[in-house]
Amino acid sequence: METKNGPAGQEVEKTLISSAERLMLLDDTAKALAFIKEVKPDMLYFLDKSARPLFWLLREGYEDEDRFPQIRFLNIGLEKKSSWVFDSDGLFKLEKRTKFVPSKVVVIDEKSSSGESLKLAREVVLRLYGLPKNQVVGYSYLTNFPSWYGDPSKIGVEDPEHDATDILTVAAPTSESKALRRELMGLSDKVKQFLGRYDSFRRIEQEIESTPLGPSVSPAEIPGISLMWDQAKFVYRCTGEDLKKLADRLETGEIVIDFAMKVYFLIKNNRLRPDDCGSGGYCYDRRSSSLNYLAGKIIKKL
Repeated sequence: METKNGPAGQEVEKTLISSAERLMLLDDTAKALAFIKEVKPDMLYFLDKSARPLFWLLREGYEDEDRFPQIRFLNIGLEKKSSWVFDSDGLFKLEKRTKFVPSKVVVIDEKSSSGESLKLAREVVLRLYGLPKNQVVGYSYLTNFPSWYGDPSKIGVEDPEHDATDILTVAAPTSESKALRRELMGLSDKVKQFLGRYDSFRRIEQEIESTPLGPSVSPAEIPGISLMWDQAKFVYRCTGEDLKKLADRLETGEIVIDFAMKVYFLIKNNRLRPDDCGSGGYCYDRRSSSLNYLAGKIIKKL
């Protein structure tokens, strides 16, 4: 794992996952676990390559390890064509090794954009097991793309040699993939702590989701933060410095964690944009200094 200089020139460990991304992972894992509890699948398919690390995290938060669904992986990305998939050696191998026949399957993508990968993966699973269409469900796990997206060296699998069309990957562990796995599995206690507050947090987010957004409707009463309406982007803005001051108030106990999570959810749901986030379409930016500062204080308070 990489290192960097810490206080007094000491060498400290540099993490692969930022605080903002950690909080997103905790929140979205809690939602995924709630979805799985409701749907009750007996098999989960994770789409290789970028959804594979989410299995490591999801397994850590599952309340009944003995009843965890069967796990499979499918190497289906935007570059795959249906004609390749259904003619691939990987599909033949999957058919040959299929002994357990599930009754309900959830297919998990890390972040669905067009939905094409999930659609194709569902078709593969339906063909493999002959299930009714309503028994194979697609699920987009994350709010935004993870830091390891598109970087197989951090995931530890790759396409079979000379066959980029195969729907099965081969193991290719690296020092970075091992480090990422350790970091994700190291979040197990925080996942459980987040789950303990999930009902309260979910009510806060649902209230935000149900509130119409407009220049005459403030997304929240946030004392200490100056909200500025951006008509062109149709979003409220705030300074990163104000966000950091709010995080400090959480640390000192002046505000409660539910209030800080409300601000986080406003950002995550594209209602509030700190001025140090990127210029993309999402207000949530894992590289934002102020969002990372706030997320770090929230995680400590769980």
